[in-house]
Amino acid sequence: MKVILEKDVVGLGKRGDLKEVKEGYFRNFLMPVKLAVLATKEKIRGREREVMLKDKAKKLSEEKIAEDINKLSGQTITLEGKINEKGSLYKAVTTKDIAKKLGESGFAGISANWIMIEKPHKEAGKFEVEIKNPEGKSAKIFIEIREQH
Repeated sequence: MKVILEKDVVGLGKRGDLKEVKEGYFRNFLMPVKLAVLATKEKIRGREREVMLKDKAKKLSEEKIAEDINKLSGQTITLEGKINEKGSLYKAVTTKDIAKKLGESGFAGISANWIMIEKPHKEAGKFEVEIKNPEGKSAKIFIEIREQH
């Protein structure tokens, strides 16, 4: 029998998947705990519409992120931190700090995982950083770390 999964089911599939299962499995396990519903023509059409809308939203999001990465290329982002008497920062600047600053600057779609630095920066100065999303779109930006006033 064909069912549409309402929630992720380990070993079977993810929410929204159309699956073929045995009647007993559906009636005794999936249906009582509301993990799946019977796949009627109306539910299948609704699922297809939902998948289409989700794909469209994902495509628009990917296009926006690619556009943001293009806009970022060559930009300088300024971060401030407390500096000790030796010229080192008390707290290192990490990819999360850079992503947070980018989010505050209007680039909220940039993930910290996409920011490529060898190690967190512990000193003031200007550094080149590469941003590379999973689709391969990349840009080089500069981060300027200076003393907090």
